[in-house]
Amino acid sequence: MTVALDREHGEIRRYAAYALSQYGGRGRLAIPQLTKRLGDEHMAYMAARALGGMGSDARGAIGPMTALLSSSSLGDRAEAALALSKLTPLPKATVAAIEALANDQEEVVRDSAKKALQNIRMSSAR
Repeated sequence: MTVALDREHGEIRRYAAYALSQYGGRGRLAIPQLTKRLGDEHMAYMAARALGGMGSDARGAIGPMTALLSSSSLGDRAEAALALSKLTPLPKATVAAIEALANDQEEVVRDSAKKALQNIRMSSAR
């Protein structure tokens, strides 16, 4: 399946990332490729979703996923916020960027940011 992440056709890459998002931590061998694909306009949001589902193994992707929070794509911003909330603890700058999204102009991004912040608070309370 990781071979599909490098296919020329963007939709194939996106569906491969989706499939990996269903694997959770069992897909951790794809973390380097998924991290690289966070800059792929065809599938960045799905790469973020897959990485978030891989838990602590994907903590190395926090930096590139934080950068995705400022994407022009509302899907990228929303998915990155939710995915990052699964990789706690997060750097303060990342949490601040998610907090800023709680005031985004797009409702789906605001809602995702608020849910992500709830997840972060719940995780830090444990």
